Amino acid sequence: DKTHFLIINDNFNVFFCEKVAVNSKSLNLFALLLNTLDIKYLHIPNPNEKNTNAFCFVLENLKKKIDEIIFYLGSIYDKTVETINRNLNFVDLKKIVFIKSKIITNSIFQDHLSKIAEIIFYENKVSRKEYEIIKIMDMNNINI
Repeated sequence: DKTHFLIINDNFNVFFCEKVAVNSKSLNLFALLLNTLDIKYLHIPNPNEKNTNAFCFVLENLKKKIDEIIFYLGSIYDKTVETINRNLNFVDLKKIVFIKSKIITNSIFQDHLSKIAEIIFYENKVSRKEYEIIKIMDMNNINI
């Protein structure tokens, strides 16, 4: 059901920059509107430094529980991971997916996010060394 999707693409970013991010009143009204919608799936195509403010605002201000977040064909920076860490509503997230995403961060997901049922990294190339597990915090919750 498309009414449950929020896709934060370039059009959304232009709208956010031109209409929403102009003053604090607009930001507060948009956050209020955001939480009246029944969003279950958040899709973020082409995340990059240019549109980070728009999708991080949504990630930070979304107070309802959602089922999944999908990032695809873009870059994930420290600000993205830190924003996800701060939103306690993502504790019950069913799935977070990174499709062909370049991870450019030193940040890690906090322990309270260990309840996320699935964290998926999809890359269509066989030998790619961009994804390295530096430290596994909780060995009991790993399903490989």
